Amino acid sequence: MTPLDLAIEYAGAGLACFPCAIVERDGKRVKLPMVKRWQEIATTDAGQLGEWWGRWPDAMIGVAHKLSATVALD
Repeated sequence: MTPLDLAIEYAGAGLACFPCAIVERDGKRVKLPMVKRWQEIATTDAGQLGEWWGRWPDAMIGVAHKLSATVALD
């Protein structure tokens, strides 16, 4: 499965997704959003997800927990 396939699967489960990248900061690898206002524009819309992953096909998947009514334990 591709990252887009997975993002669409997550979206189908009600998880609002957005693309992320891993970057190096202060010697540490961190996951950062690739879109501005990700907290507001994360989506379950397959068309929008297709546009984002068409632009960044290897992007990681971020989930906007507030929009998805979920929490994450790290």
